[in-house]
Amino acid sequence: MDDIYYMKLALSLAAEAAKEGEIPVGAVIVRNSDGFVAGKGRNTREKSRSALGHAEISAVSEACSVLGGWRLEGCTMYVTLEPCPMCAGAVMNSRMDRIVFGAHDARMGACGSVSDIFSLGFGSTTEICGGVMEDECSALLKDFFGGMRKRSRAVRLTEIKTADQIKRAAALSGLSAESIEAEIALGRRCCFIRKKKRLLGYVSSEKGIIVNKLIPQPSDRAACEDIEELILREAEP
Repeated sequence: MDDIYYMKLALSLAAEAAKEGEIPVGAVIVRNSDGFVAGKGRNTREKSRSALGHAEISAVSEACSVLGGWRLEGCTMYVTLEPCPMCAGAVMNSRMDRIVFGAHDARMGACGSVSDIFSLGFGSTTEICGGVMEDECSALLKDFFGGMRKRSRAVRLTEIKTADQIKRAAALSGLSAESIEAEIALGRRCCFIRKKKRLLGYVSSEKGIIVNKLIPQPSDRAACEDIEELILREAEP
């Protein structure tokens, strides 16, 4: 198997995701016996508004459909970023032979960076190979987030603390004041998304991960695309 060739295919899918405003991650699944590309995927989480919109999940779904079964034994996944627990679990459950990934993920990586679910006693025989074209994969992510930082400077977060702010947030978001109070009680950071003096929407997060994001006006959503990176930066110690 030519790991570089297939990682380049995954990188091209990641670049397509970046053009659509998605975090640039791409994945392909290859049949080892003949090099047939059975599944492709790229991040679509923002477009699909689904937590399942990860490149690996899309690639697994397509490969199962193309090959006619849920078992993907005899296949290798190439993905530009180390899989998260959800995606690593999908690889494990599909019985894939091998994962080859590019950039390590120090925040969510489940193939050795944060945890290694393949070594937790589930009986997996999947081989892990990380760091293939890591520089190129990392550069794509850095360029994407660098652009987000520049664009997000005009958007700010104002934390919601007072009863009056809670009422305003409820009116803006369509949520009830009680649900916002419940989020605050859970220790979540609840904020207005603000551009200059105008309120664009409401967002709540926990440990740098968005829980709710509500932007009432479609015309304001483009300005708020990068809010996840802003929240991550502000959550850093």
